[in-house]
Amino acid sequence: MKSNSISVALCTYNGAEYLREQLISISSQTIPPDEVIICDDCSTDNTYEIIRDFKTNKSFELRYYKNESNLGITKNFNKAVNYARNDIILFSDQDDIWEKDRVELSIAYFNKYDDCEIFFSNGSFIDEVGNSINGNLFDSFGFNILKRSLFRMGFQSQILLKHAIVTGATLAIKRETLLKYLPFNEKYLHDRWISFNSSFIGKIYFSNNKLIKYRVHANQNTGISEKTNLNNNEFLKRINKENYLREIYFLQDCFSFLEEKVQDKKTLSQIIKKINHRKIRIDMSKLNLFKRIKFITKEAFNFNYFKYSFGIKSIIRDLTNL
Repeated sequence: MKSNSISVALCTYNGAEYLREQLISISSQTIPPDEVIICDDCSTDNTYEIIRDFKTNKSFELRYYKNESNLGITKNFNKAVNYARNDIILFSDQDDIWEKDRVELSIAYFNKYDDCEIFFSNGSFIDEVGNSINGNLFDSFGFNILKRSLFRMGFQSQILLKHAIVTGATLAIKRETLLKYLPFNEKYLHDRWISFNSSFIGKIYFSNNKLIKYRVHANQNTGISEKTNLNNNEFLKRINKENYLREIYFLQDCFSFLEEKVQDKKTLSQIIKKINHRKIRIDMSKLNLFKRIKFITKEAFNFNYFKYSFGIKSIIRDLTNL
């Protein structure tokens, strides 16, 4: 079996309430990391004291950096991964709990598959005090059995064109691969930027195993919140014009990033087709029902609702203009 050195990139910001428990879970791994990089984004709580106390009982090298000014999530992770020195980098949030075999099972994919550049996994849910919550990450993102099968068959860009499925807190990446994406585009979350672009120019593997306990609470900065209905994908349907425009800007920036890197222009053209589909749905929302039907029929006939939206649900949404 190959051997890979392991770095953990952990970003903190006023997360002292849960940080100690996360650090304990990292130090309790069946295969411990070689180093943990912590970049703190100007916390005003006792985050530093927790890290200082933990350093005396560590089973790995722990390096702490505090930003001079608040950078925000993406810039802070950009800084953290630049400090990482090892072969594989695992991303970590401050408020989750790792299962004991997260490192071991993640690294196993890189050891087994030579073409594995990025790995992500499923995760279970816990509440503020650590009690289990029904559901899991994959179900909440609509990453069902069919989509998982298609993803494994090589349709990873098509799946990620439809919606995000990769949670940064479960992400692991080869350092040599990561360098392709640095610096991260600060307008977007780092995990979305990495996973979407990698689906066109790299090989992504995933595991159904729940390798983290993802904490759902009121004070989290990103991700699935307490307001999200975890069992019926309701948040996937909450799309408004502002969200559509944000997605269009993201896709346009990704296209610019990928244009010179992707040889298969037919695959890359799917990004433009999704952008156009989004623009059509924005424009038709201003029309009366009779005029909307014309555009809806055309988009349905071209299967664009099924490729780039949520099929029948999106058609009904446009018909009712909700």
